[in-house]
Amino acid sequence: MSTAQGGGVSGAAGPQLCHVTVAASRMVVSLAAGNFTGGRGRELVALQGGGGSAGVASPKPAASAAAQPLSEFVLACHDALELVVIDDDQRLVTVARQPLFATVRAIGSVPTQCAMQSTAVGLALGAVAVTKVADRLAVACDSGRVTLLTFQFSTKLWTRETLNPDPVLGPNPALLGLTSLTFGKSGCRRGVAGHYLAVDRRARCLMVGALQRQKLVFPLQVRTFPDGAEQVSLMSPLDASKPGSTLFACVAVDNVSENALFACLEHVDGEMDDGERHVVLYEHDGGLNHVLRLWSSAVNRTASLLVPVPLTTVTPPGCVLVCGEDTVAAVTYDPARATSRIIEQTVPRRADYPIESPAGVLITAHASVKVRDNKYFLMVQNELGDLFRVEVRRPASHSDVAAASPGDVTVRYFDTVPVASHLLLTRRGQVFVASESGPQHALFKIIKDGYADDSYLINRFRVSRQVQAQGAAGGSDAAAVLPSPPTTLLLSIFQRHHPAPKHLSPPLSVMAFSGPILQLKSRRFGPGSAKAAGRNAPPLSFVTLHGRAGTSQLGQLSRGYRAEEQLLQPIHCSAVEAAWVIGGGSFPSPTRKVPGPSTGGRGGVSSMLVAATIQTPRLLLVTCSGDATAPFGAAPSMAGGFGRTSAVFVETSHGQFQLEPSACGFVHEVPTLAAGSLLDDESGRTILQVHERGWRLVVLSVADPPGGSGDGIGLVGDTAGGPSTMVTDWSHPYLKSVSCATFNGRQLLVGFRHGGLTYFDYDMSQQRFVELQSVDLEVSCLALPPLVVPAGATFSRFSVVKPTFAGVGIGAPAQEFAVASLLPRPKLLNMAPKRLRSGAEVTSATITVVPDGTVFAFLGLQDGRLTCVTLDKLDGSLLSCVDFTLAQGSPTVTMPHSPSLCDPAVCFAAAAGTLYQCGLVDGAVVPLRVSLPPPTAAQSPAASAAQSPLVRCAVRYHSPQFPSCTVVFPSDMAALAVYFVDSQSPWESQDTPLTTSTGRRVALHPTLPVAIVLTCENRGLTPAELAGSHLNGMLEQRSPCMLPGRHTWGLRVVDLQTRTTRSEIDPSQLDPSRGTVANGSRYCTFNEAALSLCLCPFSELRGAPVVVVGVAPGFVPNPLHCVAEGGANAPAVPYLATFTVDKDGQLSLASLTAVTQLPSAMLSLQGMLLVALGSSVALYAWGRKRLLWKTDVTIMPDDPSPPRRIVQLAALNSATSDVIAAADVHESVHLIKYAKDAAGPSGGHGGGGRGGAVRLLTVFADDFIPRHVVAMCFVDAATVAVADRFGVVALLRLPSAALAAASMLTTKPDDAAAEAAERDFGGLKGAAHKVAEVAKYHVGSLVTAFELVEVPNAPPALYYATSTGQLGAFVALADEEFQQMRRFEAAITTQMGTPLAGNEQPQYRGMYCGSCRSVVDGDYVAFVMDQLPAGASLSAAVATGQPRTAPQQLAVTVDSVVSDDVKKDRGIRQFLSLPEGKYPTAKEVLAAVRARCGLRE
Repeated sequence: MSTAQGGGVSGAAGPQLCHVTVAASRMVVSLAAGNFTGGRGRELVALQGGGGSAGVASPKPAASAAAQPLSEFVLACHDALELVVIDDDQRLVTVARQPLFATVRAIGSVPTQCAMQSTAVGLALGAVAVTKVADRLAVACDSGRVTLLTFQFSTKLWTRETLNPDPVLGPNPALLGLTSLTFGKSGCRRGVAGHYLAVDRRARCLMVGALQRQKLVFPLQVRTFPDGAEQVSLMSPLDASKPGSTLFACVAVDNVSENALFACLEHVDGEMDDGERHVVLYEHDGGLNHVLRLWSSAVNRTASLLVPVPLTTVTPPGCVLVCGEDTVAAVTYDPARATSRIIEQTVPRRADYPIESPAGVLITAHASVKVRDNKYFLMVQNELGDLFRVEVRRPASHSDVAAASPGDVTVRYFDTVPVASHLLLTRRGQVFVASESGPQHALFKIIKDGYADDSYLINRFRVSRQVQAQGAAGGSDAAAVLPSPPTTLLLSIFQRHHPAPKHLSPPLSVMAFSGPILQLKSRRFGPGSAKAAGRNAPPLSFVTLHGRAGTSQLGQLSRGYRAEEQLLQPIHCSAVEAAWVIGGGSFPSPTRKVPGPSTGGRGGVSSMLVAATIQTPRLLLVTCSGDATAPFGAAPSMAGGFGRTSAVFVETSHGQFQLEPSACGFVHEVPTLAAGSLLDDESGRTILQVHERGWRLVVLSVADPPGGSGDGIGLVGDTAGGPSTMVTDWSHPYLKSVSCATFNGRQLLVGFRHGGLTYFDYDMSQQRFVELQSVDLEVSCLALPPLVVPAGATFSRFSVVKPTFAGVGIGAPAQEFAVASLLPRPKLLNMAPKRLRSGAEVTSATITVVPDGTVFAFLGLQDGRLTCVTLDKLDGSLLSCVDFTLAQGSPTVTMPHSPSLCDPAVCFAAAAGTLYQCGLVDGAVVPLRVSLPPPTAAQSPAASAAQSPLVRCAVRYHSPQFPSCTVVFPSDMAALAVYFVDSQSPWESQDTPLTTSTGRRVALHPTLPVAIVLTCENRGLTPAELAGSHLNGMLEQRSPCMLPGRHTWGLRVVDLQTRTTRSEIDPSQLDPSRGTVANGSRYCTFNEAALSLCLCPFSELRGAPVVVVGVAPGFVPNPLHCVAEGGANAPAVPYLATFTVDKDGQLSLASLTAVTQLPSAMLSLQGMLLVALGSSVALYAWGRKRLLWKTDVTIMPDDPSPPRRIVQLAALNSATSDVIAAADVHESVHLIKYAKDAAGPSGGHGGGGRGGAVRLLTVFADDFIPRHVVAMCFVDAATVAVADRFGVVALLRLPSAALAAASMLTTKPDDAAAEAAERDFGGLKGAAHKVAEVAKYHVGSLVTAFELVEVPNAPPALYYATSTGQLGAFVALADEEFQQMRRFEAAITTQMGTPLAGNEQPQYRGMYCGSCRSVVDGDYVAFVMDQLPAGASLSAAVATGQPRTAPQQLAVTVDSVVSDDVKKDRGIRQFLSLPEGKYPTAKEVLAAVRARCGLRE
């Protein structure tokens, strides 16, 4: 049976799934800066559109040949490489992102240009032409290999270079292995190198190291060809391993020696004192080809990071910084003289960090840049987010090297930014901060050099600290804590810059990054709930908890774009209905004479001829209600009020928009219906305006201002004067009013009221519009494609027409539109009507063209839907049609703006005040909501500063001051707003900060639009303590480290609509008298950790939801137990705290109930509460003073080793299900049957208490594989999805016999079925039935949450979230779909070449689980399909590696391989008399998968 028809993800005949990544991770695990594009980054930015839609050229001014190259860097985002360029507007532009299908551990830049210069030593200057060669990228990943990659500009992909031993012989695939060498076993192992990677700055070698023992040095061989090209290859590794060593850091040292130096911070068992750490220098001798352990010295026991100091004329050669707690030491070693020096300096501490804290502050990130030979910039960041500038000075002479002076190293506070995992400094003074835990990566600009002296310090004090060192690894007392001699530090105190940076600019650009996602809840449908009807389903959205400590936030994740406000300016126009961007070109001014320099000879030049360039300004032509040119407060005219008029705004040099009173020659008394600049006029001065009376062709007058600067402009009505504006007017011969029009830069279609449609074309030879045809046909909306397809075309072959009545033989109901042919001769009457599937009327239309030439027509309907029609780019024939629901309540969808010529792939739609951007996303053109931030200041009484503005119309706008922006005219305020829309991330999150505590659990209220959030933080403060504490400012960055062993928790109710907190609970203020505690013990509030949360609708309260929190006082995480305030001899009592929620979202304490074990998980089950207590599960009912225990069951024995702990409880439907899954952290999943009798005797087996119903919990099935489960979810009644700590997702299915046995279980103790289901702890240690593993797949990172989302007219999709911020989904496929995708995946895996990172795709997806089963890798198929055109041979489309065989043997295409398998299946079906199956293409299957998992609404 087809899986898609079976009603579940797993299906009846076995799971057939496709995995896709919904939102990719941007957690930066490593960063490398370099020149990877060969200085062509500016070209890639132009192709990318300057941060706009991918693949759309942006009209940026051409850069000069001498322009400085743009800064480039590569982000290693867990399993992908992302190339980022900082453009001329100082924006972060992702020009390429490529999955590696491997876990990236470290990357480094190989600067080949330096290597080429080093080989030219001894040659005369100028003898060799130095060519700018792109840097290579060294990658170490979990495949156990180190690889050198090269970025290909043409394909925007990373590839492994084919080495050419001889330029004449061509590529030699046999030598490909020299760009990738193996250093160890696969997987992320602590004893296998790859965790650290350091590249010599002169590209002589690189070092890879493991956490323990292994260190390898790979020499680099650089070959230079006569044309300036270079080839870099890896040579056999040299072993520098040290048995018993633990590596903490590894960097390349910048020195003047002929040999490369590497510095390692390590500890060697047996050779060093316990806890002692040494800095060790390793030297690679290129001549002898060996590695020497050159020098070592003991450093601070708290040292954890090494920072290389750039080599300049003012810094000592071979210097590294050793960073520890509150200290930085400069270590310098001179190999030639065998001299060294160590200068230690303390790091200043912020004033709001407590002095009594026993722990210091660690340095966690660093960045440096060499500006000139005598200038550099080096900064480090501590774990609180404070930046410090470090300066190391070179001694005056070599004799002073040994004389260490504290003044030679200075550490001064610079600024405070979010805590970063990695930092980057550019030569332009830009600072990129890769956030450690979200919510975004940011780019800053250095505006001041920082403090020149110590005048900013406010105090100094001495602190004595005793470092606790860990015992020797592997010994009998490995866990013993060994004290070290106390040290005294003189710490300086400063006041941090708050709330804004002082020496850094505000963030210039940001990249969305959610941080680790801890919880995931769907707001669309719930498992078991009734599906909404078809098209009225609300859009897919999630509620997430992401980030940690000061960056922890409650997010509402949905498909859409995030916008940043650039300008909000009040205007006179009361309601702008439509807008057009016109002008913006440039042209040369008349040549004139200016004074010139003298040559000094007899024929000196006294004057010269110059030609300047005059820029035509960008103009905004709008249609509005009211006379925009009238002064404020003016009375309406005698003609009957202001009505609908036109207005012109021009951008000033101050970044504002000024209203032109003269309207620049445009007609402003009537509304404008269409406008645009002529396509052939590069100056942008010739503009067409279509209005109600006809149309006007305006040639703007541009006058060079006095003084001859050549950068001015004089418009009609300006005081500067200038030539008169040239205008050409046209009106209908019978003075018909224009109802609609469309213009694409050359062709013009005009529709008239009471019938009439005229087609004009601009004749370039005659410089005028020529009327080609006119027909008697009334239309309501028109649309023309932009003039971009076919390539080089100067006309459009068709147009979209919406007739309003039956005219000239064409019937036009409300739900029909037509495509009119315009070539080879106009045939406006020869239109084939096309009926939409919906019965709604078409109210507006526009056409977009994506980079590959596909034409899409967007039709706005009257019932709140948007229809996307795919048209043939030659004749306009309809290819496909997709509907999108934008709003409920049948609001009219308007398309107020046609695509601009500079960005033809983007248009906008508005519905119910919400703005949607329609563009290419994930291979499909879809409308996504644009999330506009609340205005900075309310411009209207109806506008609220806490709500986003309501949009009436929007238009794309680009200028030097507002690059790649969008101009929006709100309907609830008289204002003009400019936003930058981040189109690179199609997911936007509306976040609510959770202040200082990490959000751990979240529950959605069933009736109120609120979320109940449980926060818990180690070493934190309670809300009451925080309110009166001086630490409030510090906690905005990160959780403090000053209260070891201190846990605090909180509970709050967050409104999901206003994103505000309705109520909050401080546990320290609870009244313990409300609860009853066993044995007379009291509750402990000094150190409480909240472990679980549940929203339970108890039956006794008629389904009213009650919030239950599981609390562990005196919580100790390792091993798990509770300790009272008096010490270990007085154990604390865990308890359950219950809170009621009223209709306003206010919380009130109801009761406190003591429990016997830690309440690690809870679940609502049929009006009762199921609680996981250690290795058992207990059932509780509602009570007036406390919760009432009903029954329990033990999953595992009480005293196993290691101790068991249930981490999650799940049921398919908490209201009706009687099968519960309990996930154990060591023993996988156990299935429990809940049985209840309507009435029974008091007491009895399983208990019920006081004559109530008898209840019984019985374990009837479990898993025979001991999985380390971290997340779990029911997929259907017989299938459970689990994820372990290695990132493996498995589907476990109950056999039919187990389900039958479970249905027979009752509450009678002598039941035969119950006896058969009893567990045998002494024998098999398991239940009578075992689950079967039917699917497994390695997603690559730790899964933190599952969510089953039901999709209309399709099986539910299983979503998951990971600790790296990734969001993915498993989607069920039909039999034919799955077979076709499986064939395609197998074909490309077999035919494609060697993978980039060394991991075969099946090897990566089967890592830690043997092999992938019953799941197709949709990401891999989509990535290859993007590089493999239909019908193209693999020999011409291999993008991820090199061919396995000769090119002549790869003439067969993937499509032909798949077709052969399809023919075989069809023959088998025919032989067995089976119905013929439908075999869709892989592209169609991927489109369906995206639609089912919500990527296409």
